[in-house]
Amino acid sequence: MSFKIGSFKIETENIFNILKKADIKTDTELKMLDKNGDKIISEDEFVDITELIEEDENNENSQNSTSLLNEQAENQILSLYQQLDNQMEQRRRLFSQMGTAQNLDESKSLQSQLQNYNSQIQSTRDQIFQIYYNMEVQAANASATAMGRANPLGTSATSSYTYSGNNEQFVNSFNNSSFQQGVLAGKGEMVAGIAEKYGLDPNLLASIMALETGWGTSSAIKNYNNPGGMMDPSSNWMKLTHYSSLEAGIEAVAKNLKNNYINQGLTTISSIGAKYCPVGAANDPNGTNSGWVPSVTKIYNMLTGANIGANTRIG
Repeated sequence: MSFKIGSFKIETENIFNILKKADIKTDTELKMLDKNGDKIISEDEFVDITELIEEDENNENSQNSTSLLNEQAENQILSLYQQLDNQMEQRRRLFSQMGTAQNLDESKSLQSQLQNYNSQIQSTRDQIFQIYYNMEVQAANASATAMGRANPLGTSATSSYTYSGNNEQFVNSFNNSSFQQGVLAGKGEMVAGIAEKYGLDPNLLASIMALETGWGTSSAIKNYNNPGGMMDPSSNWMKLTHYSSLEAGIEAVAKNLKNNYINQGLTTISSIGAKYCPVGAANDPNGTNSGWVPSVTKIYNMLTGANIGANTRIG
């Protein structure tokens, strides 16, 4: 029995079946395999295409595995958000009870419970962030592998990093990140424009907002248009500032970052964090601010594909 595809003779049934599976059916495609120019596809000439097919199958299996992992992660995130809602509701109830405490002992007990819920809430937020971060790294590594590059986050940090000024690249990275989950979805161009107005690296601005708002999902950004954890000075820095629009909120964060940090020589995430989110602050009784610097650094590397450290100067 003879096998043919187009005007080419196929030496064996096995080769014929694999070529069909690979959807190779034109003379032009087969000519590329016909190294001898005799219009016969032999076993020797077939090795290359077999390797390509096996590679495609491996990539497909890898993509299926990644999809499954993403589905599991999304289910975890949903469960954690439900847990977070319950914890915040309990904290709201404690706040209301504190106003009606009958004596000092009851007040102290409520304060202790309140601190406990603050810790639980921060822990839940950290878990949500870590899952998002792992998903971003997984996607970045998969993309890098497909393009034949090493781990995009690298293994050693540079001493300085200068933003390329490529807003198109930033907007693409921003809009395809975990910001898709919240109210900042699709706002990459807005963030880039505001950052450019103030002479900022938009990746730094975005990294701070990602952490402060849980990638645009926090009640602060949803209800107050506050994407930077900006506190109201009239409340002795204990209450969040309410902005008229999301754009106004982003601009307030950018202006603050430029005037009170970058212009003051604070150009590393470590130095910015020491002032922006200081450990031991009055509004941080449980010391959760200690995670700000490493988390912002991780997000920055995720968005840029760079590998900076917390003490890397961002120019």
